[in-house]
Amino acid sequence: MKREMILIVWIFASFQLVFAQIEVRKPSVEVFINGKMYENGDEITVQKGEMLEVRVSQKGGRRDFVNYPDSYMKMTPDLQILKKGVNGLVYVNKGTKSEWRLLSEDAIFSSDEQLTIKENTSAFNEVSVRVGGGDFSRTYLKINLNTVWQFTTGNEQKLEQNDSEAYIYLNVTGSTEIWFASKNIHVAGTKDEGIKEKLNFIQNNFDTIESNLIHFNYVQVQKDIRNLQSNVNLLSSYLQQLKSNNPAFRIEIHFVGLPSDRPINDLNVFERLQLEWSRLNTFIQQEVAIMNDASTGNTEKLKASMQKYLSWQYGLPENWIAVMELYLPQINREKILVSPQLQALIEDNQESKDIGSSLELIKAFFNQRIENIDAETKQIVQTKNRLQAVKLFDGMLRSYISSINWAEWENTREVGFAYVK
Repeated sequence: MKREMILIVWIFASFQLVFAQIEVRKPSVEVFINGKMYENGDEITVQKGEMLEVRVSQKGGRRDFVNYPDSYMKMTPDLQILKKGVNGLVYVNKGTKSEWRLLSEDAIFSSDEQLTIKENTSAFNEVSVRVGGGDFSRTYLKINLNTVWQFTTGNEQKLEQNDSEAYIYLNVTGSTEIWFASKNIHVAGTKDEGIKEKLNFIQNNFDTIESNLIHFNYVQVQKDIRNLQSNVNLLSSYLQQLKSNNPAFRIEIHFVGLPSDRPINDLNVFERLQLEWSRLNTFIQQEVAIMNDASTGNTEKLKASMQKYLSWQYGLPENWIAVMELYLPQINREKILVSPQLQALIEDNQESKDIGSSLELIKAFFNQRIENIDAETKQIVQTKNRLQAVKLFDGMLRSYISSINWAEWENTREVGFAYVK
């Protein structure tokens, strides 16, 4: 009896080996901050209270090998590359199939008390970082990123872990100036506890208005706006009193964005989703007709249909899942997304051994989409229509905040920004 042995090995790679003529680069971290790429040791300039969107990925190490096998493997007539990319490599050498596959890519973000780090639950290895308002001029963001790869050839398996680390240094402008920083308010100048207390009330008004807009509590929003105006008036009177008592008193208050920014952005997402679901409905009807007429042996047509669906799925707005979970948690996103099993079937370069099973899987997926798409479309349209009222409140808030002549307002929804007196 033939005994099969599975070898599991953890390798913490040193990457001193040379597979061809080029040495594998040591694993490192690519850091994208607000869309711009940085590397270990880079320095950036930030403002207190600023929000940074950070995304990381690993380069070098095994990822280089699977993405550029021609550079690291000796190419011979017996070697055939079947699939390559940043997440895996499949090849055949002398009749033996081998595969490198990415199993995980996990990042740990850390810093001192000057940065607040919030994980983005809807995106992979992404965080939001808010720069604090304390008395400091320099801080750092540390990223520990590791990937785990699985190699399979014949009856042998092994696991390899690639570790990488990066420090990004943040130099703060106006570090001695800004002493209050919240989501929507930045303040520089003379520090005063009375001002701080009133600013906290105003930020709470902003947060409450946003929450009630998101939950369609429009009657309460009208009351919330009146409360906001009342607290802003109290702050204005208090500032006048401070200035009259102290001619040297200086204060700079910046309002950042509006309480309606998020629901307005969500409305834009739903308007896009309505169009995409309309396109999807037409597409599915066409593809089901094709599949019903297709020969059970024609797997290429089936794969083409699923590839078209995947293209539609990848074209949806970046944050559509988070927005839909907030407003329409009853819609099961797993019934919308192509499952890993179906995705593996599409990406498989070899003919399926069980064509009938593949056909049934794809038909079942499209059939359940037909069953659910009308209900999903109805709920998307209803939510979009309910959010239309946000535009009215957005106009009111925009007019009011921009009219405050003793503060500046940063319109965050425009390209770049401008401070408005």
